[in-house]
Amino acid sequence: MTVTAQDEFRSLVKDHLGPRLRELGWTGSAAAWVRPHLTHWVLLGWQKGRYSTAASVDFTAHLAVMSKDAWDAENIPAGRRPRTPASGTLGWGVGWQASIGMLVPGTAGDRSWYVRPGDELAAIAGEVMRDVVTYGLPAVERELAAAAERPPVCWANVGGRNWFEACGRPAHVEHRSADRRRLRCPEHAST
Repeated sequence: MTVTAQDEFRSLVKDHLGPRLRELGWTGSAAAWVRPHLTHWVLLGWQKGRYSTAASVDFTAHLAVMSKDAWDAENIPAGRRPRTPASGTLGWGVGWQASIGMLVPGTAGDRSWYVRPGDELAAIAGEVMRDVVTYGLPAVERELAAAAERPPVCWANVGGRNWFEACGRPAHVEHRSADRRRLRCPEHAST
């Protein structure tokens, strides 16, 4: 059986990048990874280039940080919105998102890696994780620190299961569950 670049890419993610991300506290598989956080979605995703073939796969990484309350408040009816956002789908202007190329100096905003049949996957994984750990994760931490400094705003249900909007009042009534923390203003504390 012939090994393709697509096969090598799957092996790179499953056998090399995945274990390293898990060591850093991330969960996920394939192209979608989440780092647990009480108030924000912290996401990392691998995106293959549109011109990837059996002979060569080019790919990049996207990172995103988005308030869980803001994601829940998106005016997208239940069933149409996934439970968690994807790292490359934050084009609505809610939250922070960056391609790794925007964070790595000297890349002019574009950073891709290439996988071909027979490539040394451990070496590629080392290069990828060096950029993610050196440039990507510090950017995520800066965004989380900035978000922690901003006063939380209440997102109130304005009708329907998933129709929320910011009410503009400070949110300081806390509701905790195992995997998240929601904040509401006193008027909307029961929603």
